[in-house]
Amino acid sequence: MKRMSCIVVIISCFYLQGCGNTDPYQRSTLSGKISLDGEPIGSGEVILIPDPARGNSGPSVVAPISHGTYQSTAENGPVSGPTTVRIMGYSEKTDPKATDGSLRLLIDSYETSIEIPAGKATFDFELTRNDLEKK
Repeated sequence: MKRMSCIVVIISCFYLQGCGNTDPYQRSTLSGKISLDGEPIGSGEVILIPDPARGNSGPSVVAPISHGTYQSTAENGPVSGPTTVRIMGYSEKTDPKATDGSLRLLIDSYETSIEIPAGKATFDFELTRNDLEKK
């Protein structure tokens, strides 16, 4: 009987350990709008990378862009702190030069830095063609 009780206690400890929050990072909910010269970006992605040069670490996160907006949740959101942002975006219209009907690439790889606060935040990226030429 003692042996059975011991086994139950050990199994319970392993079960309870697995049920806790195992993510050691303080994640944030992030959302916002993305436009180029005042026009919403049709689709693409926002890549959020913790900046180790400024003391931040953790997993990178990709938030899809849809109809000019992006959003992440706290469960899979970016780590709070200094973050490098990379944006790639496409038009909602097909590229007239493409024979396969693909979308026109508007933003190849725009990069900037932000400070993501803990909790919930909104960052809008209102880019211009001049912004893209500077990078």
